Amino acid sequence: MMHFSVERPMQVAVVAVSAVCLVLPTVSIFLRLLARRIAHRTLDISDYLMVAAWLLASGFQIVCFFGVLHFGVGYHSSEIKAWYGSRATEGFSIGLWALSLSCCKLSVLLLYRKLFPVRSVTIAVDVSIVLIFLFLLVAVLGGCLICQPFAYNWDKTIEGGHCGDLVGIIKTTGAGNVITDVAALIVALPSIFGLQLPLYKKIVLMATFGLGVVTVIVSIFRLATLITVDFDDLTYTCTEALIFTAIEPALAIVLSNIPMLRPLLKRGKYSANGTASPMFSLKPRSATKRSTNIGAFEPLSDDSSQYQLRPLGTKHNVQISVDREDGRPDSHERQPSPSSDQQRAITIRQDWEVRQEVDIISKT
Repeated sequence: MMHFSVERPMQVAVVAVSAVCLVLPTVSIFLRLLARRIAHRTLDISDYLMVAAWLLASGFQIVCFFGVLHFGVGYHSSEIKAWYGSRATEGFSIGLWALSLSCCKLSVLLLYRKLFPVRSVTIAVDVSIVLIFLFLLVAVLGGCLICQPFAYNWDKTIEGGHCGDLVGIIKTTGAGNVITDVAALIVALPSIFGLQLPLYKKIVLMATFGLGVVTVIVSIFRLATLITVDFDDLTYTCTEALIFTAIEPALAIVLSNIPMLRPLLKRGKYSANGTASPMFSLKPRSATKRSTNIGAFEPLSDDSSQYQLRPLGTKHNVQISVDREDGRPDSHERQPSPSSDQQRAITIRQDWEVRQEVDIISKT
């Protein structure tokens, strides 16, 4: 196996970025699982997909290390061929990058579907999932089949070998990645803005779930650097693109895990079955004030438990009316009589409305 010393600035940059991008997602995954344990919540498909995204992203970071140490990333292709021959330009797959990002986005979208069980969000999630699978198909198959025969991807000395529009496939997969990033970012924001919460709490939630905008920015920078790659000198010109490609899935995993870490703050209490302490009390708003809203919910202090995404609660309305019997004169048209109270009818109407409450953390 070939060995290359890490002595050039771009080599150092790739190794340093890959090391950071290996550690930070690992820490965030550990904290996410710890938060689930504190909240007494079993892992669901969203958690498993995020773990899969972390494993794939970690694999890509390791590939970056090998690219620098054993495949000559940071050196000109002509230098590598002079030292080791043409086979030293062997490339590494983009499949880990695409699979990692796809698993991360699917995890976030399935979490949105669970938090916002409404038709509009469900449809938006389904459409986004279809787009992600199309992106994955183009990225993996397109990246593998763009050159014929397959070995020509890394060995350009094969006679009769040829490649299609490499720049075109890069632009297509890069644009598809940005589109799916934006789709995963905006799916839940309208529903969050429509919550019955004070404005500043809405802003905090939107900012938390909107952290993915940073990933979108990184995706755009990555696309810009990929377009400038010279495939005849791949090992030297790919370093900037490789750095952004390493950052993107790692950053997506870390930012996606942040909204799940609230149980670590220990502001809420969780029962053994994973239920957070209630957000609302059943105490009437006023014990002395006569109101038609019997048992209306009253928000507790801000330090209580988790804020729920649909804090609509249960509504109990009672309406009382006094109807005059048909054919009887109104009270102001006749004198009161001992039997007047018996000539009236009392109607009591009770309405109950129960809506589902979903907790942002403890229900997930």
